[in-house]
Amino acid sequence: MKKKAYTYLFFMIVFYSCASNQTIAEQKLLTTPDQSSNAQACKTFFELESIVPIETSEDYLISYLDRVISYKDKIILLTRNDKSIFVINTHTGKVETHIKRIGTGPGESNIIIDIAFDDQLENIIVLNDYYKLLFFSLSGDFLEEEKINKNVLYENIVYSEGNIIFYNVLNGYSCHPYSINIYNLRDKTWKKEGNDEEIKFGIRNNGKQIVKSKNIWFTAPLDFSLYTLIDGEIESPYQLDLSTKTMNEHLIKKSTTDPTTFFNTVASNNIIYGINSIRETNNFFVLKSNLPGYFIINKSTFEVQWEKSWEDEYTGVKLSNYYPHDNDDNRIMFVVKPQEWMKRDVKKNENIPSFWKEKINSINMEEDSNPILFFYREKEIK
Repeated sequence: MKKKAYTYLFFMIVFYSCASNQTIAEQKLLTTPDQSSNAQACKTFFELESIVPIETSEDYLISYLDRVISYKDKIILLTRNDKSIFVINTHTGKVETHIKRIGTGPGESNIIIDIAFDDQLENIIVLNDYYKLLFFSLSGDFLEEEKINKNVLYENIVYSEGNIIFYNVLNGYSCHPYSINIYNLRDKTWKKEGNDEEIKFGIRNNGKQIVKSKNIWFTAPLDFSLYTLIDGEIESPYQLDLSTKTMNEHLIKKSTTDPTTFFNTVASNNIIYGINSIRETNNFFVLKSNLPGYFIINKSTFEVQWEKSWEDEYTGVKLSNYYPHDNDDNRIMFVVKPQEWMKRDVKKNENIPSFWKEKINSINMEEDSNPILFFYREKEIK
């Protein structure tokens, strides 16, 4: 069904006509502040719940996080650059399992595209560059593999109730973010939702386009709508009104022909070209864009706060450290790198409870240490 176009994006006249099965009457337009603030919404609505310093050794070096999945007392990490999957104990930060199988044989990959977790069978699911799904136990045992569609490269996967959700078919700089392919692991059947609308835009932000929390939420480049998968069908209940952030077709082309000019223009004009990394908690949505800071949406009042910067100087946690993890656990996560940890101000500890002081002071990090994960839980509303 055709959706009303908004003036904030020239080319969205085309995209919104077929981007979703939702009508504009069913979608709530959320008023967004023109300028970001320093309201410390994170500190107001969330509180520190746990700290996980990841064990460091020559065999366990993590250069970058590509997927973080929380499950009971474990954290499952993907770092594509290192071609590794780690299972971390949340209480100790110790690496319990390290999966690194490079090659072309059974259970091996040259590139790990993404991972998901089957919480019913407790299996780690790997999507690799050989168009295969690989299955591993939490202890790292290779269980089986399964060939999927040939010559179709997806950007991400998530798991939900016996299904693998394949998101965003890639083709060079182009992508198809409105097409969701659902594969049932039990009866081996496929189902497709959405359409094959192509977006010729290859820029991605640090974060994830699709994340599983209370629901599966995903976003599309050059689009300010929040999409979700409910009972296997795509819905788009919310859209951020970012009408002051404009981009034209000429600038979009620059993203591939002249990236330097593209990024300079985006930075000098504070242009938002997409949102991502949606986490849903009991009372809020948390997400970010390509500009500094993140958005917090109150699910009851639909008030949107755009917070530009916040820092806990004693822990080194900043808004820029926010990274979305998969799990319905009412938390948000921040990743602090060793360089940031070593620059923190240890004198800024007046309001830190003694328990956290002891925990933080017991952490020893060096420049080549693995990062620390900080989990903040939503505060109870009184």
